[in-house]
Amino acid sequence: FLEFGAIDPVDAQRLTWDFRVGQQSYDWFMAARYLNDLLTYQDMTVACLDAGEQEIEALLRENIHHQDDASVNLGKLVALLAVRDAAARPSEGLRFIELGSTLFGCIEGIEFCRALLDRYRLVASDEMELNVEWSGIDNSRMLNRLAKLVHPGSEVLTHEDYPTPLSGYDVFFAKGVSLLYKVETPDELAKVLSSAKISVFDYSFSPSGTRDRYIGSGKPLHYLDIGDCRAALAAAGGRFLLRSGSPELEPERDRVRIEGIFGDPEVVERFVAIDARLRRGLTERCGSAAFARLMTADTPGGQDDWIDFDDFRSRTLGD
Repeated sequence: FLEFGAIDPVDAQRLTWDFRVGQQSYDWFMAARYLNDLLTYQDMTVACLDAGEQEIEALLRENIHHQDDASVNLGKLVALLAVRDAAARPSEGLRFIELGSTLFGCIEGIEFCRALLDRYRLVASDEMELNVEWSGIDNSRMLNRLAKLVHPGSEVLTHEDYPTPLSGYDVFFAKGVSLLYKVETPDELAKVLSSAKISVFDYSFSPSGTRDRYIGSGKPLHYLDIGDCRAALAAAGGRFLLRSGSPELEPERDRVRIEGIFGDPEVVERFVAIDARLRRGLTERCGSAAFARLMTADTPGGQDDWIDFDDFRSRTLGD
């Protein structure tokens, strides 16, 4: 539900001026939240031209809903650059698809990352020129319509379910909660992650059999068995790497959270190289160590920052 009102501290009176439930409450809240992120990224992009790091950092900390969001958008930009460079086709368009796209604020988030990299002269502006078709999957009809309205200069396609066919994309992205809601089997996970040349995502596995957990919405989150998913991904082909500092074991919840990339081995290798170079450069050139940690996911930025999924399993889970 979504409630809007006021509290009078003098007579301790609480007033409710509006109250919404269900899909409408989700739409109204998420529209405001993501529009705020979108506008803040526009302000941060302008600030990259001549503002101090403290001003940019303050905008990120105080207005962007998730503290790691800028670092996540940097990963999306790196994936697009890796595909473009591997294909040696800078003039051709790239196809990007995101599960849980909401208002497609990643367009503004990626533009900010481009401006920040240009500020520190880590990548020349013309090297980051990208022609992208943005495809988004979101269950909200209202947010899908808004995504197009607020991006009149971009090619934005929206879907309430998987597009047909779910293949032929260059980059796939999803946050863990979207995958946990949507994906119900290891084979479906493999199909989704194989829809693009490279998939960038985070996810929470169950180390001891698939488990469903119901949350307040009444919908289940599907925590798929880590071994079953590895078998399905191995059968699908592609290389599966994890950011070395990302795996979080939660024994009390019987799950492990990872930040991963999966896809064509050449593209994955290019992603690792570009990701390491840019995050290392940000760490070295940012005057604020705290701001650098926000932008780099607090990673060392070395070539060995990504580890093979099987190495992680054998080292951490003992199999």
